[in-house]
Amino acid sequence: MKDGDKLISESEAIIVYICHKAKRLDLLGRNVDEKVLIATAYGVFKDIHPQVTRLCYGQYNENNTFENALIATRDPWKVYIKKLDGILGDK
Repeated sequence: MKDGDKLISESEAIIVYICHKAKRLDLLGRNVDEKVLIATAYGVFKDIHPQVTRLCYGQYNENNTFENALIATRDPWKVYIKKLDGILGDK
């Protein structure tokens, strides 16, 4: 991300920068409990991100279809979805 002379290349750093620039530090967590909750959710996202990327940008053909890849990822993803549900609850 480029903002004037500032160049930021890491996604987490971009989020922090935008929150500061918008004066919305509350989005980064208003207290230690919220900050830990956000960091935990981000950690789960980082765990599942490579699998999502492989699914989205995979090489598919008649023997290796997207549908088969999606089916193969459903069960492993249930663990991550359950973690996120526990972290985020009704938020």
